Amino acid sequence: MRLRDSRPERISIFGRDEELAAGREVIDGSQTRGLLLVGAPGTGTSLLGRALFTGTTGRAEWLAADRVQRTQPFAALAPLLDGTAVASSEDVERAVVRALSEPGQPAPVIFVDNGHDLDSDSISVLAQLAAAGEIRLVTMVRPQADIVGALSQPVLDGVMVRIDLDVLSAEACSQLVDSVLGGTVATRVTEFFTLASGRNPSILKALLVAAQESGVIVNRSRIWILSGRELCFSGRPADMVRTWKTSLSCEDRDCLDLVTLAGPLPLDMLIDVGYGGSTDRLLDYRILEVASDPPFEVRLPLHLPRDLMRQSISALKAEDLYRRYFPVTGEYARRSALDHVRWAQHAHVAVDPAETQAAARQALSQRQPNLALKLLSPIVDDDRDLATRVDFAAARLECGDTMPAEDLVELSLEYTGELYECLRILMLGLRVALKRGDTCNQARAQMADWRTSARYLLTEPTEVAEFERLTTVITAGLDLCKFTPDHIPDDVRAAVDDPDASQLQRDLTLVYLSRRAVMRGRQEEAHEIEQTISELGQPGSAAHSFAMILEMAHPIRLRVGVLPRYAPAPDVAHMSATSGRMDFEIALEAFRRCDTPRAQTAVRRALACLRWHDDEQLLPLALALAALIASTLGDSSRVQQLIDELELVLPNADPADWAAARAMRFAAEYLDTGSPETKADLAELADHAAERSVVAESWVRGCALLIGDLPTVAAMSPVDAGVDDPSVTAVAQITQALKSDDATTLVAVRNGLMSLSASAGRAVEQRIRDIAERTGDSQPVAQLRRNGPIQPSTDDVFTPREREIGELILLKTPNKTIAKRLGISVRTVEGHCSSLFRKLGISRRSELRRSHLG
Repeated sequence: MRLRDSRPERISIFGRDEELAAGREVIDGSQTRGLLLVGAPGTGTSLLGRALFTGTTGRAEWLAADRVQRTQPFAALAPLLDGTAVASSEDVERAVVRALSEPGQPAPVIFVDNGHDLDSDSISVLAQLAAAGEIRLVTMVRPQADIVGALSQPVLDGVMVRIDLDVLSAEACSQLVDSVLGGTVATRVTEFFTLASGRNPSILKALLVAAQESGVIVNRSRIWILSGRELCFSGRPADMVRTWKTSLSCEDRDCLDLVTLAGPLPLDMLIDVGYGGSTDRLLDYRILEVASDPPFEVRLPLHLPRDLMRQSISALKAEDLYRRYFPVTGEYARRSALDHVRWAQHAHVAVDPAETQAAARQALSQRQPNLALKLLSPIVDDDRDLATRVDFAAARLECGDTMPAEDLVELSLEYTGELYECLRILMLGLRVALKRGDTCNQARAQMADWRTSARYLLTEPTEVAEFERLTTVITAGLDLCKFTPDHIPDDVRAAVDDPDASQLQRDLTLVYLSRRAVMRGRQEEAHEIEQTISELGQPGSAAHSFAMILEMAHPIRLRVGVLPRYAPAPDVAHMSATSGRMDFEIALEAFRRCDTPRAQTAVRRALACLRWHDDEQLLPLALALAALIASTLGDSSRVQQLIDELELVLPNADPADWAAARAMRFAAEYLDTGSPETKADLAELADHAAERSVVAESWVRGCALLIGDLPTVAAMSPVDAGVDDPSVTAVAQITQALKSDDATTLVAVRNGLMSLSASAGRAVEQRIRDIAERTGDSQPVAQLRRNGPIQPSTDDVFTPREREIGELILLKTPNKTIAKRLGISVRTVEGHCSSLFRKLGISRRSELRRSHLG
């Protein structure tokens, strides 16, 4: 096919800027005669060639080869011959030169798509013309040895340049997702599809389109989020892979399908079954890859996702391969129960229920509850053993359905008499209670009833005593936020030092201590503890279940400091986390670092997800944080709207979360209105914060410092200064100085406090002057004067845009009007406002003065 004068003005291409620039340099330069673009299926060789074709200024011709034309010599070059009859390669060469040559004009550029489907005669003629300088040749080919070998000599001679295309970078995948979906895309959506596609651009676009059609992703409040449905690789993505596989021989396709279905297989085994040559060819084509260490396992590469490749194989073909090769590959396939079961089910072969149960547990460990549910559904019934029913209920629970788990807990505790099963069912019941939104107090009350029922079912006195010790540790975990960070219950402390404690009790105790270390901000200590827990990473184990319970009961991973900080939790803890919770963590951390635009964006995403999932536990905190961020940006209407919504959901909050949300609400209202009654409300809340939990006390202290309410901070109990965190050390020094009226210490910590809040910094300065006037000691004031007012850092120089926006703010111009007048987005305006306020040491629009801008 020949394309003349039909080039579009622009083709969007992501992640190929370097390759595009290098290609244009080759085409426009005079040192080389052509370009060889080599890439695996789906990596975008044709799209890159199109982009180069549209950017070519001189004469250009586009040829597209296919497998049908490959059987006829010179068939691909027919569009260039204009119907001229030819009998040999010399005649073709002369005819092509005659058709393309124009006196006084530069050599035309010939683009050949699917160059791997060209016949050998056409390749030879085009290579000779490129070497002679009659044409410039740009060929897009697969990395097949025979095709690349035919053009390797011009590359070695320097006549042509070879560019190899790899998979896209993570940043380019993010840009591609945003382009296909449009609007705002949750970070978790981008990460999910980047991983599912193997960063292959063609597969990524096909999966995004299929996900929209099947409802895997939905648009809520103009934000794309995951709906919880399982991603299906069938349909258009699978058809696309089948098209790619048509260029392979039957033997090569069988080899590829066998590796896809049976999992990574040793190279020696493939050679033994007669696929040695096919394996070599597929390795050359980059359709398979081999490990560098023995036993040299052959597997699919990153850019060809296994689930997608599996869907491209028909059930009849899978059954045929299963019957022929399972006796040979069985010992390798059984290393992964999930791979074996999925292959057998795809081939409609009966599988032993025990293997299916093992595969379901492996699916749960890989965070695929929908797959585990699909595996267990055909085999679970009232006659099955209790372990299968518990696994089925756990999968339903991970998918958001708590009713089967509730029924299982009520029924199973009536007849089971085994210690481990009683404990496992009890933990499942706790997860059910926390999943449906119960507070820790409600879950603990429910647990007391289950403990009573289970105690009568255990027959051995030793089992009863062990069950009591284990449930004591679980109860302490539910009460983790009610004690100071240094407090460890006596029963738990005894288990740490008891040499006769069982391995199960020791594992649960270590999980408790790990979560306690996380809440104290000691991540390294928590990581060291987790390394000693034997079954933490095994789904269904007691340690794994207890870790998930603590994550659900205490989702706020606190680091006590000037403002509460979220510390990264262990990987197992994120199994129950939603994207809304992760976005909330990002928003809070950004707010602590005064990155208000990023905090505002993240908290908006968090609110959209939390509202969609009805997360009553975290939604009050997210609303309060959003109100606090809006107050720093001077958006009064937004503040009031968020506070009104907060009052509706606040009654259902946990006591510690209730106090934290109220503290942020009072701080936001005070920053917005400056009402002294609001500051009094915060001080009253501080009087009772310590009674609720250490979490609530830290939130109240941080909000009091944020608005500069130093008397409230001084009246509160001292913070734990032993935590390895600079912000904790700073607030401990501030609290101690406020209690002792130590003006010298206040002068020393003033600069660090200004990074949190200008209001707090000015309040400290006033406190220093009051102390000096009362004591008659002028030294601190003199030191304060020598230091002068806190100046912006060396890089805090007003940009022209910031000065322009500042002038408009002085005229009381809203952000939307500023954005329209300057031709920028509202988010960009908010970013400049945040930077301007930070440099001036202010927190609200109303504090900006003409003198600030000079």
